[in-house]
Amino acid sequence: MTRLHLYWSAAVAYPPAMRFLILDVFSERPFGGNQLGVFPDASGVSTADMQSIARELNFSETTFVLPSSDGRRWPVRIFTPRVELPFAGHPTLGTGAALAHEGLATGAVTLEEKAGPVEVAIERRPGSYFCEMSFERKLDLAEDAPEPNAVAAALSLDAGAVRQAFFAGLGVRFCFVELADRATVDAAVLDRPAFKRLEQTWSAQIFFFARQPGGRLYARMFGPAFGVDEDPATGGASAALVAYLAARTGEASLQIEQGVAMGRPSSIHAAAARAPNGLVRVEVGGACRVFASGTTS
Repeated sequence: MTRLHLYWSAAVAYPPAMRFLILDVFSERPFGGNQLGVFPDASGVSTADMQSIARELNFSETTFVLPSSDGRRWPVRIFTPRVELPFAGHPTLGTGAALAHEGLATGAVTLEEKAGPVEVAIERRPGSYFCEMSFERKLDLAEDAPEPNAVAAALSLDAGAVRQAFFAGLGVRFCFVELADRATVDAAVLDRPAFKRLEQTWSAQIFFFARQPGGRLYARMFGPAFGVDEDPATGGASAALVAYLAARTGEASLQIEQGVAMGRPSSIHAAAARAPNGLVRVEVGGACRVFASGTTS
């Protein structure tokens, strides 16, 4: 495991020295999956400083863990380089792995996020962890479907490439777009002006995918409004997608391949089932590997 030190300029006031970890989530090997920065003790750090640190690291997300009252439930805040999120998938799993790595969690932990508590089961494996988050939540749905021409334009594709499009979310909203095949998914290119026009819709984050044999999906995600042009692995979108399917069929299970076009292959398992009172029970899991640790100074 690599050890790093980040040195802040003494000319500007920065937060006190803090320990951090860097993980690759949804991958068993370094340089795969989605990068994550975790600060396991962010007590006393302001919101503005959290956002500045997330922008400095420039990963899809960075998490800040606040003190636990009982050693089992840990408040967590999640930041992209541009905004704070109420929930996200790979930060949840990676934070669970980071707490286990630091000796602060064994077997399972509850992360208290702005969208609600999330249970994370943690299994230590040789060189990595396997983490699975689970929760029950109401699926957030839009009354109207996305306009195919608009989403196709944002992906630099013809409207005929879109098989279906819909909105759904579980704390963070996404526009889901099914495309014809893997080659079409790979052919998509971010069109910034078209995305800018989508920002006033129900969601401008586009998770686009093609179905593969055996219940597998091949996917990518563009989220420039979050400061993330393309995300290597999007657990929050995977959770919302499998919940959307389960809300209609009773239960659903997906194996999602993402990040391949970026050179950061990721493997995401997601399952969901309808629960009482209009809720959906969701589970999302994947491998997490600690890549580096260090301190700011």
